[in-house]
Amino acid sequence: ATYSGGTLRGSLFHEVDLDNPEKSGRYWLGEGFSGIVNQRTFSFYLPDAAPGASIKMRLRVAADAPRSTSFRILAGGELLGTLSITGIQNNATAAAYLAKTRTYTFSASLLQGDSLQVVLDYNAAGAADARGWLDWIEIDYPKQLLPGLPYLEFSTTDQRGASEVGQYAIPDAGYRLWEVTNPLQVVECSLSNQMLYVPADTIRHFVAFKDGFRTPVSGLQVRNQNLHGLDLADYLIISYPAFRAEAERLADFHRSHYGRVVHVVTPQEIYNEFSSGKQDVTAIRDFVKMFYDQSAGQLPGFVLLFGDGTYDIKGIVKDPVTNETLGGNFIPTYQSRNSWSPVNSYTSDDFFVLLDDEEGFWGENARMTGDSYVLDNDNRVEVNKLDAAVGRLPVENLEQARIIVDKIIDYATNPEGFGTWRNKVVLVADHLQRDHSTHVSQADSYTGVILGNNPCINLEKIYMDNYPAESTPSGVKFPEGKKALLSALDEGSLIVNYTGHGGATAWSNADILLLNDINNVHNPHRLPAYVTATCSFGHYDDPGTRSGAETLLMMEGNRGSIAMLTTVRLVYSSPNATLNANLYRQIFTFDEDKGRMPTIGEVMMHTKNATFPRGSTTNINSRNFTLLGDPGLILNYPGLKARVTAINGQGVDPARIDTLRSLSKVLIEGEIEDPFGNRVDSYEGEIAITIYDKPSKFTTRLSPFTFSWQKNRIFNGTATVANGHFQFSFVVPIDISYDDGFGKISLYFSGEGGDGGGCYSNMYIGGTELAVAPDRRGPDISLFINDTNWVDGGITDANPWLYALLSDSSGINTVGSAIGHEIIGVLDGDETRAFILNEYYTARKDSYTDGEVRFQMENLAEGKHELMLRVWDGANNPTEARTTFWVVSNEQMVLDQIKAVPNPFHTHTEFRIGHNQANQQLRATVRVINLAGQVVRQIQTELVPAGNLLRLDWDGKRDDGRPLNNGMYVYQVLLENLENGQQAVAVERLVLLR
Repeated sequence: ATYSGGTLRGSLFHEVDLDNPEKSGRYWLGEGFSGIVNQRTFSFYLPDAAPGASIKMRLRVAADAPRSTSFRILAGGELLGTLSITGIQNNATAAAYLAKTRTYTFSASLLQGDSLQVVLDYNAAGAADARGWLDWIEIDYPKQLLPGLPYLEFSTTDQRGASEVGQYAIPDAGYRLWEVTNPLQVVECSLSNQMLYVPADTIRHFVAFKDGFRTPVSGLQVRNQNLHGLDLADYLIISYPAFRAEAERLADFHRSHYGRVVHVVTPQEIYNEFSSGKQDVTAIRDFVKMFYDQSAGQLPGFVLLFGDGTYDIKGIVKDPVTNETLGGNFIPTYQSRNSWSPVNSYTSDDFFVLLDDEEGFWGENARMTGDSYVLDNDNRVEVNKLDAAVGRLPVENLEQARIIVDKIIDYATNPEGFGTWRNKVVLVADHLQRDHSTHVSQADSYTGVILGNNPCINLEKIYMDNYPAESTPSGVKFPEGKKALLSALDEGSLIVNYTGHGGATAWSNADILLLNDINNVHNPHRLPAYVTATCSFGHYDDPGTRSGAETLLMMEGNRGSIAMLTTVRLVYSSPNATLNANLYRQIFTFDEDKGRMPTIGEVMMHTKNATFPRGSTTNINSRNFTLLGDPGLILNYPGLKARVTAINGQGVDPARIDTLRSLSKVLIEGEIEDPFGNRVDSYEGEIAITIYDKPSKFTTRLSPFTFSWQKNRIFNGTATVANGHFQFSFVVPIDISYDDGFGKISLYFSGEGGDGGGCYSNMYIGGTELAVAPDRRGPDISLFINDTNWVDGGITDANPWLYALLSDSSGINTVGSAIGHEIIGVLDGDETRAFILNEYYTARKDSYTDGEVRFQMENLAEGKHELMLRVWDGANNPTEARTTFWVVSNEQMVLDQIKAVPNPFHTHTEFRIGHNQANQQLRATVRVINLAGQVVRQIQTELVPAGNLLRLDWDGKRDDGRPLNNGMYVYQVLLENLENGQQAVAVERLVLLR
């Protein structure tokens, strides 16, 4: 049945995206309020409002304040009501703001002509830091269709049923009328005698217009392209156009080094074919999914986003000084719907590799204030698994792109990176208040997972509470723990794993790692992958902040890190530990199908897929972990294998446990094998050997927690590998632990044939060898500063090296299990601040009796110092050696102890030049002058000396090779610093007697 249609309704909506207080997520707020800017007026034009009608207004406001604040809502000068918003506690997990939605109804008589003035008045309740926002205002009103308007928009209100049809008079002819109830299925309507007939089964929405379609005012040419025609690929690199040259260089590396098919495309090329040219993160996902669908889910294996991203993908936020956008939107980010909860808001590149059909909505249960949702159907956390490995290189310019590509290629190909660091994982743990050891216990729990998957890994455990604490005005600090951490970062390791509190630019409220520390890390070619189970350390999508993770990744000089498996937002401890443990179940697992170790992207993918099923909280928490790095790069796992074949001439047998007794001389033999167990007879190189005593027990201090750590070294040296075979000897020192337990032989080797590692632990270390000749003589020590050119009493800079050559028939004691038997250095007689140097001792190649200690002292005061070195041999005999030196600032060049030795001389003499310019680019010139003032010989050299003493030899001849006559000569020394232009001159005499 047809009836005369009921009231039509119009609607107006005001919403402007201006602010994202949490700097996260896709939900933005509008105009801001404060105690100073506390009132704003919003005007709405309603010329077609039905006279005398009731107007409905809905609005949403938000506030962030330490106490309750409120908004007064006025329309047409009349107070409609007051909205109070509860205060927010100041803590890390507190919401960025709270919001309220309210509906008001009032008469159209409040209109002033055709306009409605809405005023919001914010009461900050005296809180200086209070902030308020308008989110949106919606006006809903009965409307009449007026003639003469170029555009109409209206909605029906009747819902009588499908059998009823309402008729509505359209005031003017010439309109094109569309029903837009479903914006994805627009229907053009026809009129009959200016009447519109509408089924009354549901509310329907219409627009009418006279002027036809809008005409574009400008256009851009699009080059021919055909991404849909690309061949299947293993690796997709999506690069910002300005970085494409470096992205192509990285692609060439993957093609040649790993044999992969790689495509490099730009976001705009993707938008041209997948989103009508407009920026759209879903277009990037659809591009990746095209390859996934065409390969039946087998490809691509890797997706790299080559460019930084930002939470502000629309470029809304402006620099307050330049009024320009902050930038950073090189490759757009997927942002969560939740923008107000620090623990539930996130950015995640995982979205781009959710490739199965029906995936991509990625529900997150984004519940807003008032039990409503950003999207009505987003009322649960949706579990989707990653279908490819994804990573991001957050570069902001071409130079950063060059730096990171250089690092990746160098990491994978440069033999300068060979070293025992590839066998090491560093576990770092924050402290907690007394009686809470969560961080330490979680970090230590990875021990079993790591060694269970790779027993040849050597663990370094740097738990802050295992070091002395110092109280300071800014809180408790751990200076010795921090020093140990920074030293470990300089030495390098395969992985650094941090568990504890943190933020975008620091680890721990004890400041154990700050941006300044990061910038001073010096580990060229020894780059670890970092796993940071802490909050926000990888917060790369805030263009106003350079995170610690980005800083480590982008460091020049092949320093810092090779990859960051890190967090972009706040995360929780327990699910962190779950994900972290799952990571170690993946990272050391050989992929039998692919015949190789996993890439770092595959590790992250498998880790997250293993973690997701553990529940919704863990799932959201996992989304906050991201890979900043190349997802297709394989870590520098040692490739070949070193296998121990015999101990003391007897072949090893898994069924027999060998025993190594104190004071016994032990011979270890072994061979090099390929990954399949075949001996590599052609291998030539050098092998590093570390023999560990059995694990020891340690207990932390403020929050007692006992953990086991195989730390103490019995022997540390190197040996030759020839024809795939190696052997070495050592003497087991007396100071071993005599508790029951297994020791460990740790092996790492390198040469032109590549590198590898191995270990052996089927051996007891204990008991004493009785049939040994007594040894009552301590080690021989030659103690130097910087290098062997050192002369006692010389000068140096503020950061000199302790360098010592040691020798003893019983070997050198480095175990460290007996108090007072360590290798120690004592400066100026202060034994309370002695340097323990056990780990800095290395035996000479193919020898256990001789070796060296090298340790850098730092920030010494100017003036005279005395250094004492005390060393024990394996039979517990000590020796001490001493030297004195003067620290002189190297800001001004100083020469010291200028000598010719011998003097007088017969055939040769050596000019010795003491200076304070170690590790600088120098030019040294010595001019020999006769008593007539003629220069008869000039000797010149350029060098970068490691120490503070130069030695130049002279044979007593002229420049033309003729011998000089006997007599006295003057020699002038000129030293020039070629880096800063400083010079110093000294003049001395010498006598030639043939």
